[in-house]
Amino acid sequence: MLVACGLFLRTLGRLQNVNLGFHSQNLTRFTVSPGLNGYSSQQLLAYYQNLETQLHAISGVESVSLSEHAPIGAGSSVTIGKVPGYTAPGKNVDIYRHDVGPAYFETLQVPLLLGRGITARDDKGASQVVVINEAFVRKYFHGDNPIGHHIDLGSKPPQEFEIVGVAKDVKYAQIRDDVPPTAYFSYMQRKEIPPFMTYEVRSSLADAALFNSIEQTALRLDKNVPVTKLKSETEAVSEVLYLERTFATLSSAFGGLALLLAGLGLYGTIAYTVAQRTNEIGIRMAVGADRQNIVTMIIRETLIVVSAGLLVGLPIAWFASRALRSQLFGLSPHDAVSMGIAVLTIVAVSALAGGLPARRASQVEPMEALRYE
Repeated sequence: MLVACGLFLRTLGRLQNVNLGFHSQNLTRFTVSPGLNGYSSQQLLAYYQNLETQLHAISGVESVSLSEHAPIGAGSSVTIGKVPGYTAPGKNVDIYRHDVGPAYFETLQVPLLLGRGITARDDKGASQVVVINEAFVRKYFHGDNPIGHHIDLGSKPPQEFEIVGVAKDVKYAQIRDDVPPTAYFSYMQRKEIPPFMTYEVRSSLADAALFNSIEQTALRLDKNVPVTKLKSETEAVSEVLYLERTFATLSSAFGGLALLLAGLGLYGTIAYTVAQRTNEIGIRMAVGADRQNIVTMIIRETLIVVSAGLLVGLPIAWFASRALRSQLFGLSPHDAVSMGIAVLTIVAVSALAGGLPARRASQVEPMEALRYE
């Protein structure tokens, strides 16, 4: 139980420290679905742009953007396409697609490694553009500079998008997942504007004040389009780790309970054994053993019992922990640190469980011990 506790706690810690590719602090997100209220494609575009403008006007808001899928926990879309000159003729490749608005990378604070991001000029009247991530460059361009090349989505009529920028990798669906080859398109250049969008707002305001301002702003624009899934990005990340946090909490509780029961059982056993050996302890003290010798003797005997238990328990833990492999992240089920901490914890608790009766035994006067029945 202690090994499992260590593995789950270390997994949670590693997931909490994963580089997401963007800064989640001071970032808020929410979703609106005007498409459910019968908005046409052109009306949807006007609504999204108006709401973006009004959110910019809120005091304390530093940057605003929107996307079809929010980072972390909101899923992603996959489309098929080609990279002319880099994919085999007649072969399609999977491309993870994200439709985003202007200033998307600036709002999430995602570094651009080459070129530029999506801007307000990238609308239906402009040339079709796309920004790709590092994983896309590694998989399809093999180190070549992708700026100026194209992505062909293979539709009829053909849709070719010019690559204008390369962004750092960002995690989307799950923190555990590797970042796939991802392409960012301007949502304004889609034939059909998405019926729902998620806004990302970077602000210096406290969450409560910002949440209230966002809701009031959306209501003023159209009271029939509610704000949903309003939360801070740190909260969204925390929700994604709910299962891992639950495993860590439960394993800690069961591990602590098991350790408590083992400690109490060992204490009771050692206390009873010491009581049965009171005469022996009196004789040892009468012939010259001091109190420290008595304490050392009892603790040494306690640790011998514990060592025997560890010799049995560690191999069982070694094999049983393999069942946890799918729940771990960045750790071997035979993680030496988790195993070592479990052993040290057991030894420390055992020393305490044996030390209390040993100390009490060492304080008995030799003559009283000799007369003890």
